[in-house]
Amino acid sequence: MYNIVTGMLKKHSHMRGKLMLYLIKSVNVSLILVFALYIFASCSPQIHVDADFNKEEARHYLYFADPDGGIRAYHASHQTLHEITEGYDFHPNFLESEEVWFLRFDREVSENDNHQVKVMQWDIKNDRVRQVNNLTSIPSSPDPAMQVFFVDQGEKILLLHHSREPQLIDIEMDRHIDYFSLSDYLEGLNYFDQSSQKAFGWLIQYPYQNVLKNKKDLDLPPSYAAIISLNKELQWTIWDSIPREDMFEQSYNGFAFDNFHQFLFFSKDKTLYRLKSHDQEKISIVKGIHPFIYQDHAAAYANNVDIIRFPWPISTLLLQDNETSFIGTTQFLSIIHHPQLSFASLTEADTIFMSKNYLDPAQLFDRLIFIGKLKPLPSSYFLVSMKKIETGDRLATIKRDKVDIISIFTIRDSSWFNQWFSSSQFYSEVWLDDLNNNGYPEVIHHYCASTFPCSEEIMLNSRSLVWINVYSINEYQQYERSSEKFPEIYRELWERLFMVEEELKAYQREGILFLCDEDVQLLKELIEQSRHIALED
Repeated sequence: MYNIVTGMLKKHSHMRGKLMLYLIKSVNVSLILVFALYIFASCSPQIHVDADFNKEEARHYLYFADPDGGIRAYHASHQTLHEITEGYDFHPNFLESEEVWFLRFDREVSENDNHQVKVMQWDIKNDRVRQVNNLTSIPSSPDPAMQVFFVDQGEKILLLHHSREPQLIDIEMDRHIDYFSLSDYLEGLNYFDQSSQKAFGWLIQYPYQNVLKNKKDLDLPPSYAAIISLNKELQWTIWDSIPREDMFEQSYNGFAFDNFHQFLFFSKDKTLYRLKSHDQEKISIVKGIHPFIYQDHAAAYANNVDIIRFPWPISTLLLQDNETSFIGTTQFLSIIHHPQLSFASLTEADTIFMSKNYLDPAQLFDRLIFIGKLKPLPSSYFLVSMKKIETGDRLATIKRDKVDIISIFTIRDSSWFNQWFSSSQFYSEVWLDDLNNNGYPEVIHHYCASTFPCSEEIMLNSRSLVWINVYSINEYQQYERSSEKFPEIYRELWERLFMVEEELKAYQREGILFLCDEDVQLLKELIEQSRHIALED
């Protein structure tokens, strides 16, 4: 009996073990299936490409983003719209590899979040989306005005904005590349009409400068935003524009030109439009931003379409004159010589300016904000660039008024000819006045001579340490220093600096710090220099 019971117990135990093993295996398989489904969902989410999307014509579609998120495609021939993704996705780029790359953002981002923006890749042939990397090096929220380009076969992202410094980001390393040649990329980003040889650009111009005080002597370029083009005869065409009075309420959100269908597309106030020619009424298509169409630059080069080499996807300055035009961004300036039908970006070899970037001789400016024509001087122009403000700089408030470059120049025989130049002063002010009545105005340059070495609590007192230089034009049509010829100006300056010294002494009697030692010494030197010029016969 014992053996029978024992045998039954062993058999029952063996069957229970098999049952437990079966259940464990079933649970493991289920977990594996759930995990696999999760991985698949995270790699290939939200793809809803309808059957009408023609993969064979993928490079002829316009790709854009819904303002509320999601990548869309539009075919101009069939006038069909295709929903590609449902995520919070923006900035699509179609690459040579027949893939669409884009950025996926989080819909809600709090200040405490360690935000990450996902770089996504849509494999068109297989209708699959995969995540390439997470990035913390770009802004956490989409910007309708930002232009994003995936460059170097998708290894890097180039961010362009009309009011910010260009940024290049390494996708794999998730870091900013500090030094790079933007000029190497701009040519490959241009939208162009290969058949009629036009290059298209986006201009946002609001000319303002507070350096030249007698503004009546300046011919100001107009304030407006526009989608423009330049043809092979170097003539401008405005395709659409926003006047000055509407610039704070309306805006563009990107543009693209379709060589296959010969349409210009642009986004304005988050609505996508198309145009066949500049005099045609624009046609509204759908809500959309960040339009992108593949451009075959290799074919254009083979057909000698030189105009695509004009480097200006986004511009902030345009000054048109009879024989010369200037167009630029915050860091670059290009010049067009209309009689010679030639154009080029200015480099340090063309001017007296030093490049800001050893990799790019055309990056001449920190923050170019203005160029205008001077009325008192024949064929002369006035240029202002301000210093770049570094994040966390203790002088940030003061540096908003620090000049990078001020220049008066002319163009002779298609060459830049400098007449007067100054750089790196705080609180610069320039007046033009014909002091010696010879028909040519003097340049009277006021600026703060201090470098603000004092502590923050007394730093602003250093603004009282002003200096003036006067320049007169010579027989070579260049300005040279002529301060000693105008002693009356320095008598007034001497009196002004003497009053600063009296104020300093009053504070010292009260035991209150007014200027640090470096600026006290500078004040003494300025008083002596101004007294010396003021007392000259």
